[in-house]
This record gives sequence, C-alpha cells and structure tokens, in this order.
Amino acid sequence: MAIFDINAAFDSGNIIVHEINGTEAKLAIRKDRESEFAQWFHFRVAAEPGSDLTLRI
Repeated sequence: MAIFDINAAFDSGNIIVHEINGTEAKLAIRKDRESEFAQWFHFRVAAEPGSDLTLRI
C-alpha cells in the first residue's frame, strides 16, 4: 500500500502514474495534444507532512 497519493484529475492536470512503491513513484508526462513535445504538467501529491518522497519523471 502506498503511503502517498498522486492525482491529476482536475482541470488541466497532467501526469501518468506508472508505479508507486513505498516512498517512490515512477511518473510520465502525457504528450500535449497536437504537439510533438510536452509543454507543461502539474499534479497533486498528498502525503503526511515531512514525508521524504522520490518522484521520477
């Protein structure tokens, strides 16, 4: 079970969560529509205050 949550289910949120394992997460940026590159991304992370997390994009 993950000790934190990653969410992009809000207006203009953009992230793909491939895996959460303990305090580490493997993420990817969803390509922008009609563009060959990713222009921007944002997401929320919910965890206990002071948690040490590793997010790999």
